[in-house]
Amino acid sequence: MAGPGELFWRLLPAVRATERSQALFFIALLTLISAAQTMGLAGSEALLLARLGTERLPEIFIAAALLTVAGGVVYAARVGRTRNDRLLIQMLVGSALALFAAGWAASGTSLWVLPALFCFFYLTQAVFLNHFWTFSGDYFDTLTSKRLFPVFVVGSSVGGLLGGAAAVVLTRTVGAVSLIFCWGALLAAAALLLRVARRPLRRWGPLELEEADETSV
Repeated sequence: MAGPGELFWRLLPAVRATERSQALFFIALLTLISAAQTMGLAGSEALLLARLGTERLPEIFIAAALLTVAGGVVYAARVGRTRNDRLLIQMLVGSALALFAAGWAASGTSLWVLPALFCFFYLTQAVFLNHFWTFSGDYFDTLTSKRLFPVFVVGSSVGGLLGGAAAVVLTRTVGAVSLIFCWGALLAAAALLLRVARRPLRRWGPLELEEADETSV
């Protein structure tokens, strides 16, 4: 009788036996990022609407779009200058630290941090998801990417489910501010996963070399 692990892989027939460790890593990474972002959206929206109401939402959405565009330009200028795994770790850790500080500010009477958190979600959502696929593309050729990338999306769905369920529980028990701290903690956990996996990542792909494929940039 097949065990739970074997049953899991039977649900994902596109993943070959030799690719399971790689697929599991990228699914887990996307799960953590998606769970973090789901909690971030829930927390930032709840705090914003509870304390500032809906009157300023149009201006805040415009600010979020402008920040995302500006952040995207900065990201585009940076992405080709360092290894994709290292850049992702830097972005995740930097965001986690910023969120811990923002969570502390949101715990008090500071109102300016609420629209900032809301805008920050849209910026990180755009940059993190884009860079995840850029980073993943370093390890698979075109045909393998077409076969495996739809499997990695499982992590996005699972992360959204887990993050949403946790957000409901935490909001009802300890308050919406806790979601901001959990948002940062999960991004830090994703960075830790990347750091721990550096050895297998180097084995799976030539990370010690500059990416020679222009499409990865």
